[in-house]
Amino acid sequence: MSLMTIWSPFFQSAVRMSGRTLQLDGKVKRIDPVGEELVRAMIDDNETHTVIIEQDGKQAAADCTCPHFQSGAYCKHVWATLVDVQNSSSGPGASKQDLMRLRARALKAKKRAASAAPRRPKEPEWVTRLSLLRVPSYERKAPTPPVLPSQRQICYVVIPNLSHRYQSLVIELRQRSSQSSGWSKMKPLKVNDDLIGTLSDPIDRELTSLVIGGAQVSEDDDSDYPRGGRPHATFRLPSGAQHMIVQKMIQTSRCFIDLGDDISGPDEFPIHWDDNGTWRLWMVGTEVEDELVINAQLRRKDQTLPIAYPKLIIGGSHGLIYYDNFIAPFDDRDAYRWVSQFREHDRSEDETKTHAIHIPNDDINRFLERLYMLPQLPEIDLPAGFGREERHVEPKPHLDLFSPGTAEASAVLNSNARNQLAARVWFEYDGRRIYPSQAGRFVPMTPGTLINPPEDAAEATPPDEDPNAIAITAAPDTRAEAFVTPESPEDPAAIEGDEEVIELPPQGVLIRRDRKAERDAIAQLATCGLRQANAANPDMLLLPYKQMAFVVTHLMSNDWIISADRLNVRTAGPPNLSIASNVDWFELRGTVKYHRADGEEQEVSLPEILAAARNGESMITLGDGSQGLLPEQWLDEHGLLTAMGELEDDHLRFKASQAALLDSLLDERELVSVDEQFKVARDQLKAFEGIKPLDPAPGKFHGTLRPYQREGLGWFKFLRTFGMNGILADDMGLGKTVQVLSMLEARYLGIEDHIDQTLNGEKPKHRPTLVVVPRSVVFNWIDEAEKFTPDLRVMAYAGADRIALRNAFDDHDVIVTSFGLMRRDVEELQHYHFDYIVLDEAQAIKNPASQSAKSARLLRSNHRLALTGTPIENHLGDLWSIFEYLNPGMLGSNARFADIIRQGSRVTQKEEDSEENEAKTTMLQQIASSLRPFILRRTKAQVLTDLPPKTEQTILCHMEPEQRKVYDDMRSYYRQNLMKQLDSSAPSPTGSAMGKSTFMVLEALLRLRQAACHPGLIDEARADEASAKLDVLLERVADIIEEGSKALVFSQFTSMLSLVRRKLDERGIPYCYLDGQTRNRREVVEKFQTDEKIPLFLISLKTGGLGLNLTAAEYVFILDPWWNPAVEAQAIDRTYRIGQTKPVFAYRMICEDTVEQRIAEMQDKKRKLADAIVGGEENILRSLTRDDLEKLLS
Repeated sequence: MSLMTIWSPFFQSAVRMSGRTLQLDGKVKRIDPVGEELVRAMIDDNETHTVIIEQDGKQAAADCTCPHFQSGAYCKHVWATLVDVQNSSSGPGASKQDLMRLRARALKAKKRAASAAPRRPKEPEWVTRLSLLRVPSYERKAPTPPVLPSQRQICYVVIPNLSHRYQSLVIELRQRSSQSSGWSKMKPLKVNDDLIGTLSDPIDRELTSLVIGGAQVSEDDDSDYPRGGRPHATFRLPSGAQHMIVQKMIQTSRCFIDLGDDISGPDEFPIHWDDNGTWRLWMVGTEVEDELVINAQLRRKDQTLPIAYPKLIIGGSHGLIYYDNFIAPFDDRDAYRWVSQFREHDRSEDETKTHAIHIPNDDINRFLERLYMLPQLPEIDLPAGFGREERHVEPKPHLDLFSPGTAEASAVLNSNARNQLAARVWFEYDGRRIYPSQAGRFVPMTPGTLINPPEDAAEATPPDEDPNAIAITAAPDTRAEAFVTPESPEDPAAIEGDEEVIELPPQGVLIRRDRKAERDAIAQLATCGLRQANAANPDMLLLPYKQMAFVVTHLMSNDWIISADRLNVRTAGPPNLSIASNVDWFELRGTVKYHRADGEEQEVSLPEILAAARNGESMITLGDGSQGLLPEQWLDEHGLLTAMGELEDDHLRFKASQAALLDSLLDERELVSVDEQFKVARDQLKAFEGIKPLDPAPGKFHGTLRPYQREGLGWFKFLRTFGMNGILADDMGLGKTVQVLSMLEARYLGIEDHIDQTLNGEKPKHRPTLVVVPRSVVFNWIDEAEKFTPDLRVMAYAGADRIALRNAFDDHDVIVTSFGLMRRDVEELQHYHFDYIVLDEAQAIKNPASQSAKSARLLRSNHRLALTGTPIENHLGDLWSIFEYLNPGMLGSNARFADIIRQGSRVTQKEEDSEENEAKTTMLQQIASSLRPFILRRTKAQVLTDLPPKTEQTILCHMEPEQRKVYDDMRSYYRQNLMKQLDSSAPSPTGSAMGKSTFMVLEALLRLRQAACHPGLIDEARADEASAKLDVLLERVADIIEEGSKALVFSQFTSMLSLVRRKLDERGIPYCYLDGQTRNRREVVEKFQTDEKIPLFLISLKTGGLGLNLTAAEYVFILDPWWNPAVEAQAIDRTYRIGQTKPVFAYRMICEDTVEQRIAEMQDKKRKLADAIVGGEENILRSLTRDDLEKLLS
């Protein structure tokens, strides 16, 4: 007999199940035992716990480090270890046979009963706990990795010659050790893959990671090569990050520079950081006798340094210089090659000297003429009377947009560039136009170079033909500069030869181009998503049309000047709004102001703006011919507001039921004027002090309402006060029926807080309440009323003689009927005027075109309620149908609301941030915010602190080879055929794959789910073949029966339940069964609840999710995952509800590497959208994309 069998009675069934799940999920890692131990295992269960099974005399003893075991109970970790030993043929420690022999010897020697409990070692607990800290043998045998102890230090050494060569800081990692006389000589550190893990100092770990993340370089090789090829630990830092990295190194006081001397002696000093500002390159002229001497200097504020003084100069916008043991930032203003012109290294004396340029007086004018023609120049400081007057002008960035069909767009847009706009970037310097690709440091201020405002130009012409553009012939390599960002490294060595630049007149004032500002501006374009069209047109860019509004708004807010097809673009001011009231509706009027070029303002009506937006346009043509940009941000923020209203000629019309919605969607800060009638309604809402709990009828209600249920009565009064209707969406099992019955009893007994008073103070006329429920729970309502509100006169509207029952309506308070009879008798029922109409399980009207939904809307009443634990059962669009019954017109048209939801669904599937997605998310948030007063939802976790714990687990079942082959063959067949059909069909406008291929998609997913459950669901002839799920289920059911507990088993497939029934019958296990064909539901439920001999209840998932109270069960098994997690939640909540006193364990059974596992992943990914609205769930099947299908069939 195995140790598992002997110890089994001492472990609760739930503990054994949890332990088996840990082992199946691969959470058990067997390691080498220590000393007398038989088995040692590490269990990964959120925290890591150690389990030991060892020999104590001739018996086995167990120990675990988890708190549960230490408190005296046997834990799941020990059981998981036993299961692993039982199931594994190999692994460190004792085998299954070893443990069996041990028990056999123990039984023979001591003649103990087979049920002897596992014992812990005899030592005190502290001995056992300390023993767990012993190093396992496999760790003791492993070589200890080399570490860098405190007696050794890592040093970061700058290598000047390599830094100069690569124009980026080059660092060598070295180490030194502590000696009695000080620090030893530094030696290169050996770099390998384990280096970082051996460092004890977190700062060294960070810096070393940053250093070795760069390219490794060598004295012997001019090229970079991958790390690991050479012994030296020498790396080139990224130029954009070298300031940050070197400062961190300097802070360690272990950053040095290798100048070729012995830097490891006792007198070396670490480098310091100079933070007094950035040094810049200047060209300085001095008049000496008969010549002009040109030299270079480094300047910073009032400080100067000779160009030859620094030991190291690294150029670029993130440059550095080293001097006097300081490293300081340096910016060469794109003119680094001038540094090499003025620095000359004298090898004989091994020092750097200044190499000045001497220009005889006769050549000065010619020198200056050529100097100013050069494309890259530093700042120039010449003596008075020499040189040209320079002006510094801030460039104005321009972006010209061109729609498809224009000459500019045709030059860069091809047939593949769908939904793209062409764009051209240029800069304005004091009225002169410069393109980024043009080489040259200066812009001439001659009159002929002035440009005209773009909106006055007769027609658009390409850049090369633009008469106002400054004529150039740019070298190809310089034109590529158009899209260089400020962080892009530039290699000065790559700049060779003379470049043809902007033509300058021999005399006159020059404007110095601000190349950094130009690069920063172009970087903004790259950030906004524009990209270069092609190399032949470096100043032409491509812009996705759908991003135009965002890009234009963003750039104009950053002082860009935008034109569209040569017409200037104007931005909109905030809309001015007004609300006027009518008898049955409200009118929202508004205007948007644009400031035109002529200084006038033009107002555009809100309907014109909305019409343009709904037509997919981003701009509207103004009176002066310019383009007015639609107020996209306002439209996005008020998307729900504009979607809910009906568009009239000069206003938006809202129904009276939308008053609260309209008020909640308009920001108080906006310019909104309202008339007196709307002001009264709004003030009434603002004056509302919140929902106050109400008590049931004193002395009449049989029972006690919990605090949240009393709040529910207060919420009912809130809805009546404001003439609204709502959804009670409490979790299943929280007593929605009792709350409604309590409210109705108080109303019919005349309790003041619960009744509606007429204007003269009289009580209203008695009208009965109609409660419509699923047929299976009609008598559940009757029973609940008899139990809690016996004074209510309740009648079931059912049977053949319903004419007589209708005649007795006025003699009753509550009439309970089914959805089927409501549909059948709607023509008669619509003639009655009820006090309340209550729809229980209101998701039954989720389809607005269904007969149930149409019939419910035809009925008349003073008030309406919808009860459902899943207001969003399949799709967010379910809300529209329910609210159309509750508050007709509140959510606008079904088509527009569906469009909003569809857009929001696509946001969650993209999983990427964008302005467009933010807008759609904002609209969903508006829906959630505006509907919150009309949906009351409480979860068990929020209100039932005394409810026992609920544990939900997923059991991954491993299919045997035969079942796996059936599944894989079917998956390959459907994947090949379905993908071929999807590729050949036109894409759905919603992005869903459920178009013409709907039938095949559904068939494929159904068959694969069936194959994962049991091959017999595909072919009845395979009914006797193995099923991973069935095997696991029967094993766990045996444990539950042995424990004396009860379980519910749900499946969507009744054929799967039939196979389970057959196995149970073979084993003689009694059970109850319920599906859609069961007529005596009440008796079946009662039998399971009261008969202790029946441990199992097999239930069809769709049938058993409603109206059942099955608190006798402690375990729930869901054999196959459903697309809608809410349906699974309903099934679990049949037992996890008020009245449950025992912990509940729910298990979802999923076959590994099947469509079921993919469904579970997609459920988790896509449930967030519905949770944002009311905490419900969305059926992901309706929004499957092609990518989703590929994942499902993978």
